Amino acid sequence: MKALTKLLLLIFVVGLVLSVVAFFGGLDVIGLRDFFNDAESYGDQITYTENAEITTINIDVETRNINIIPTASAELLVMYHVHEKDDWIVEENNGILTIYQNKELEVFNWFNFKFVPADIITVYIEIPDAWVVDLDINSDVGNVTIEYGELSMSDVNINSATGNVNLSDLDTDMLNIDLNTGNVHLDRVNVSDDLFVSTDTGRVSLDTVTALNVILESNTGSVIVDALTGTALTATSDTGTIEVKNSEITNQVDLDTDTGAVKVYLTTGSGYDLSSSTGSVTVTLTSLADLRYDLQTSTGDIDIDGDDQGNRHSTSTGSILLKVRVSTGNISIRVLD
Repeated sequence: MKALTKLLLLIFVVGLVLSVVAFFGGLDVIGLRDFFNDAESYGDQITYTENAEITTINIDVETRNINIIPTASAELLVMYHVHEKDDWIVEENNGILTIYQNKELEVFNWFNFKFVPADIITVYIEIPDAWVVDLDINSDVGNVTIEYGELSMSDVNINSATGNVNLSDLDTDMLNIDLNTGNVHLDRVNVSDDLFVSTDTGRVSLDTVTALNVILESNTGSVIVDALTGTALTATSDTGTIEVKNSEITNQVDLDTDTGAVKVYLTTGSGYDLSSSTGSVTVTLTSLADLRYDLQTSTGDIDIDGDDQGNRHSTSTGSILLKVRVSTGNISIRVLD
């Protein structure tokens, strides 16, 4: 490992020295920029037009961003660029639109420093805003974005190995997002049924979202929720803060992180089950009158609205159970001033 590190450092230093020498020797900067630009390997933009109403869109791409935009037009458009080593299928069959890209494996492409402008490696899909479709996306590398207007869908399933997902102004029956590496951000999204979001490495954030049962998971990354309206909420993180604020949950709120803080701010629920192995738990509400406490920290203090309660505190009255378990960290329960 040390030998590899030294080799990479040597390559970097030699490259830097050669760049400096070339610059003062009259290097053509524009030519150098063009050398590192791989746009010439792509053809002109291809536009696929579909007038027949689509009920399902299946997307399976390896190295493309996906940008879905609603349109007032009555026809669907797919706009994309083909790389010289790509295989593409874009076709409609019985109301099902298939968009497929397969990239030829390049075995000796470890040190490819060329870049491609984002618009060339993005598939733009304009969907008539009067349509209601099922959407299924599978992506190896690339971001998925739905934005710039209101769009209605039946079921939305997004699976990606590496890439961020940003959805806004979307109405759908069900929403499932599963990532290996990438952030997820939902803004003004209404889900009439259940919402599931999972990422191995990345941040999950929700802003003004409505759904029934909401499950949010991140192995490494924070989970941040603002203005969620739902039936039940479960959020977990192995390493990362979990924060829920300004939300209305009809039933239970379950929040659990191994390493990180748990914060609940002005969020209603029929009960709270909050836990952190290493990290403090803070709950801020407008009133504590209906709470029944079951609080415990192994290493830390419990504070209820300014009163020290030691490291264990429980009560037998109250219609809303607040259960908190912390191994290392403080527990603080506050009333909003």
